[in-house]
Amino acid sequence: MDVRVHLNRKFDKNNAEDVHQVEALKSALEKSNDTQEKFVISHVLWHVVLNCGWPMAEIFHRKYLSSLDTILLNVTNFEDANFDDLAFLNGFANVYLSSDGKFHDFSTKNSDEIFANLLHLTLKSSFKRKPIDFYWYFHVIDNLLKKYTKKKRTTAKIENLAYDFTRKIQILENLILKLTQANWDNKFPRVSELGVEIFENFYLIFGRSILRIKIDEMIFEYLNFYPFYVRGKFRMIAKLVEMANMEEFIKFERYLLDSLNLPASSNHLAPFVGTVYKTVLHFISKNLSQTGSEIVDRWLTIVVENLCDKNNQLRYNTMKHFVPAVVKYLPQFYESNLMTGIRRLHENRSKFFDSEENYLKEVNPRSLCSLIPFLEPKIDGLKNDGQNLNIEFVNWAYALLLKYSANVKEFKLSEKDRKFLEKALILRDDSTRIEAFDFCTDFSNDENEDRIFMSCELCLKFLAENFLVSDPSFRRRLVRSFSKYLNYCLTKTSKNLEKRILCVEFIRKCSDLCWKNLFPEANYQRMSSSLNILEAIVQNSISHNILSEISANFESNIEILIRGLQNSSGDIRESCGRILTKVYHNRPLNIDQSASKSELIEIATNLSNSPKELDCQSGAALWNLIFRKNIRNFEIESIFIDLKNRFEKLKRNVLIASSENPLHGFLTAAKIYLLANPCIELNLAQNFVEFCAQVTDFFNRMLGSSTEGECPSLEQMDVSLAKISLSNDFDDGNIDESDFNNDRQLVLACCWLNIK
Repeated sequence: MDVRVHLNRKFDKNNAEDVHQVEALKSALEKSNDTQEKFVISHVLWHVVLNCGWPMAEIFHRKYLSSLDTILLNVTNFEDANFDDLAFLNGFANVYLSSDGKFHDFSTKNSDEIFANLLHLTLKSSFKRKPIDFYWYFHVIDNLLKKYTKKKRTTAKIENLAYDFTRKIQILENLILKLTQANWDNKFPRVSELGVEIFENFYLIFGRSILRIKIDEMIFEYLNFYPFYVRGKFRMIAKLVEMANMEEFIKFERYLLDSLNLPASSNHLAPFVGTVYKTVLHFISKNLSQTGSEIVDRWLTIVVENLCDKNNQLRYNTMKHFVPAVVKYLPQFYESNLMTGIRRLHENRSKFFDSEENYLKEVNPRSLCSLIPFLEPKIDGLKNDGQNLNIEFVNWAYALLLKYSANVKEFKLSEKDRKFLEKALILRDDSTRIEAFDFCTDFSNDENEDRIFMSCELCLKFLAENFLVSDPSFRRRLVRSFSKYLNYCLTKTSKNLEKRILCVEFIRKCSDLCWKNLFPEANYQRMSSSLNILEAIVQNSISHNILSEISANFESNIEILIRGLQNSSGDIRESCGRILTKVYHNRPLNIDQSASKSELIEIATNLSNSPKELDCQSGAALWNLIFRKNIRNFEIESIFIDLKNRFEKLKRNVLIASSENPLHGFLTAAKIYLLANPCIELNLAQNFVEFCAQVTDFFNRMLGSSTEGECPSLEQMDVSLAKISLSNDFDDGNIDESDFNNDRQLVLACCWLNIK
């Protein structure tokens, strides 16, 4: 039961049940090792003392009472508070600062002094803690600030404070700043967020009344005296912008804007810079009548400039973190400023288009910027060499904003825009092409079937021209967009036989294109893209129940996939294995159409003999395809005999067997046989289970398990692996550290792959 329910009841000292309940809570407070539980119980017990009138001496241990006396008198005599002290003091603060009146035991102290002393002690103690412990100290500090604020709202104004208390708050300000700044990037859950809350609450309570702070001066200080790569300062700046008035905002907004571009180009900092930008736009939207068009233009112009910048990362970060803020807080300016600005740049692209070479040339930013009346170009610092903007970036921004517009509001794509997107599929810049392709194949908001099928040839042509792109993110997006488009086609044609035939024909053309690109000398990019497209085709065909209609296309090219299982790249082997497994999920491999059974068995044997897990999985998949529902009991028995021979070699020399005759590849294949064959003889299955038990027990004992049937500890494994690896080096009379580490990894992989 949650003890917090006791906060709503009145404890009677003359009631036996209440006395018993209080004794149980006291005992729980002493015995509990859970910090959160201690906090809650302490809160309830202080409720018993302060709200129900029980003597403190009967409730709390004497050491706590002396601590409380010391704190209430002078915090400097109490140097540190551990978790028990913290729970005790937090419980007191929860009850005392939540009350409207004073209690007779503390009549000599007012709530301001008690609050200041408790806050001072917790801050001092926080500096002596490890980062992992900061949460509870931050929790108490945050709680003290919130309780004090609530009390002052009901009793007196914060401005009417004693001089000594004012001096104390000025001292505490330095501690608050040091503590929150030191934990801006604390990795432990909720610590950095609580730090920002503490910063915000402290300045909301005392910032203007006691400390007389000026928001603009604090922002200038953060921007000038802290390196740009300190993430937490942007959180603080965002909070300060929230607290600013219009007069202060006008003083710092231009300087703040100029300071955001450099960190915005960093993935590490961009989300935090984006938070500042969102906060500023939110402020502008709330004060639009006072802000003026000049400030709005300035903060939106930076988005246009960044979207057309030559720095790829800055462009993407701006799109991800800045543009959504414009749509959310200033939607009325999205079309008039962002879209119009990019469109004007784009529409003048004809001046720079080279019709012979089919790409857009680089132009001087001075010419670009002159096309937009509201765009204030930063020309002074630009040089003629090395600072030219590429018109490709403008087209990328245009394609991206068109796509974004379609997702955030009702947006009708004009014929002019559609033609641009189709032309953009042949532009030089990878990012522009993939954005355009993504949009051209996105029909989530388009029910027009004719338009969907008009894009088939466009899609096929784009695939043919982009198999060799080296950028992995481009290839991933290519496959993702193609898969979505294929799904749209199959979904829209599910009830239209004529369109369904067209769709299947489109799939065959795409498959043929991929097979042509999987020739033996093809490079990794070409093979990876082709196999990923084929895998997307298979997956969509299975989802829409048309695999039987395209399976002949895959069967006629099965040798290509089998050859891929022997490729030096793990990704290629894995892709081929997945495609084969999905295509032949419910039927055996047609060996007559591919290669002889002996050739396939040789390939599967070589793969299963590898110490690498990926090779073994590919080998097991091939074994499975060869014998799917066709394997006979005597063949399984011969495999078991081979497994036992390998196991005997492994017991004689683990290190050599791990490298030359590993067990796990054939063990994986045997497992697949058993699962795939419901007609296997019972004694064979029993023998296999017993054999697996022997293998597991052997590896457990080899790794150092002291108890039969139990797994060894990490320390035992470490010692055992070292002994096995060293035995090989001692035979040579020489120990090589790199060989020792390689042997150690080989044996460890062998052990756990077999147990797995």
